Amino acid sequence: MVDLSIIVPVYNGERYLKQLLDSIHAITIVSMEVLFIDDGSADNSGEIIKAYMEKDRRFSYCKKENGGIVSARNYGLQRATGEFLFFADQDDILEAAVLERAVERLKKEKADMLLFSTEYVNDAGNRSACDTVSEEGVYTEKEIGDLFIRKLVTRYAKREVVTYIGHIWAAVISRKLVAKHAICFKRFISIEDDLLFVLDSIDHAKRLITMCDTGYYWRKNPDSRTRKMRYIEDFAEKKRRYYGYRTEILKRHGICNDEELEKYYTGIRQEFILDMLDNEGLRSVWKAYPALKKYVKNSEIREALLKPPCCPLAGRYRMEKHLLSKGRVFLVLVYKKGKYGKAMFANRMRRCIYHNIDR
Repeated sequence: MVDLSIIVPVYNGERYLKQLLDSIHAITIVSMEVLFIDDGSADNSGEIIKAYMEKDRRFSYCKKENGGIVSARNYGLQRATGEFLFFADQDDILEAAVLERAVERLKKEKADMLLFSTEYVNDAGNRSACDTVSEEGVYTEKEIGDLFIRKLVTRYAKREVVTYIGHIWAAVISRKLVAKHAICFKRFISIEDDLLFVLDSIDHAKRLITMCDTGYYWRKNPDSRTRKMRYIEDFAEKKRRYYGYRTEILKRHGICNDEELEKYYTGIRQEFILDMLDNEGLRSVWKAYPALKKYVKNSEIREALLKPPCCPLAGRYRMEKHLLSKGRVFLVLVYKKGKYGKAMFANRMRRCIYHNIDR
């Protein structure tokens, strides 16, 4: 059995693949396998990977019908044989030396999981903080609940060890833990699949390590799925099931008192309606208005909107929160349309700049 399985879902990723492949190829101290799962690409991604396979037998390639990133990650997960698992995305870069030290520490400490710092990177090579680990340590089951599950689910922790938890590529995880608890990628809405995989892993972990070193660079790619704004059908029901899943884990660990739970519920109500606004705002104002108005009239949501921000989204969307608390649904939709227009223009300009850089 190899030390590490690296799983990379690929879909039309030819533009940045070589940088990721080079960064993985630099891993030499630990034994590994690298599983590239091509989710129906129509570009030269497969040819690029196969060329690397000629010089690195640790790389393997499998092409499947397009089914989305969740199906691609699960496909790779089913075929992994390593002692530990790591997931990378096609347009990013990993730090080989940090990943090697992570595997060695996991083996030495007999831990289930390790979190390290990550950074953003753009095409010019500029970097900035993303998930920052500020405290190195080895944590037991009780501490994992207090510091990491609390942070991931409620966004707040008793002591700040890492700024954010939920990105799959910020974690190295024991495959034995994943297999024992049948952990897989699942999707309630659209892009929270990696957060749920991390949450499920932390939920069952008995021993967790943190490292301050930066082990991964997340590219600010204007064509990535996180930057594509798409309307989601049945959003409210999907969001409810998602919150229910997270809340069940939080309550099972018994790490929040009644006052903290009430603040948490206020936070998810604020987040729910603001996320609803984000989603409904992608439709015409006339279609979005009745759907949003229905939830603004809800007494629990209206009460939550009148309280100070209890989630990061409410802190960023202060104007939207204020307008919704006053019942100004039409006005907030018009305001949102203006913000969307600016965001789409900025993203279009980034695409033009990045594509010109390639020429």
